[in-house]
Amino acid sequence: MHDISVKKLFFDETAPRWVRDAEQRSAHIARILAKHDLPLTAPLLDVGSGAGILLPFILANNDDSALITEFDISREMMQHARALHGARSGVHYIQGDAHHLPFRDASYETVMCFSVYPHFQNPVAALTEIRRCLIPGGRLCIFHLMGHRELNDMHRAAGKAVQGDVIPPADALSLLLAKNDFTPYVVRELSDLYLIIARRS
Repeated sequence: MHDISVKKLFFDETAPRWVRDAEQRSAHIARILAKHDLPLTAPLLDVGSGAGILLPFILANNDDSALITEFDISREMMQHARALHGARSGVHYIQGDAHHLPFRDASYETVMCFSVYPHFQNPVAALTEIRRCLIPGGRLCIFHLMGHRELNDMHRAAGKAVQGDVIPPADALSLLLAKNDFTPYVVRELSDLYLIIARRS
């Protein structure tokens, strides 16, 4: 089975547990938003949106007609997201591969990548696609609820499908972003936070 298919199956199977455990992670996200000015301006593409854990925070920062795209490789995650958050005129749920984003150039003001970056099969290819979909000056936010060591340890213990999915230290990833025509302006890493915000150059 292709690696992408293996990961898709993994996240399909993980979706029910991801939903059950959402309350604690939502509280952690709320604490991060209280301390840091994360970009949540629509039009917004939420890559690796899972079951839509960021969606309430995104909706709270935009009006009802704002374009918000929840995008995930897992059909099960998308089904849970629709069931949890319902239909809204500006919110779209799309299943797909971040390496081949089905959107026009310069479609989005913001791209959020929450808890997804290590799962990109080809990070540079995914970043190239994300950059293509951002307007000039648009912002990319990569964040996790733990530092890179904790995150990589968790993936190593999570099973064959994701045990090789690693993220470099935030400083190293910011350099990679700079080489791919982004300008990072927030780079922070603690044991309970990994945060990079960058503008499309």
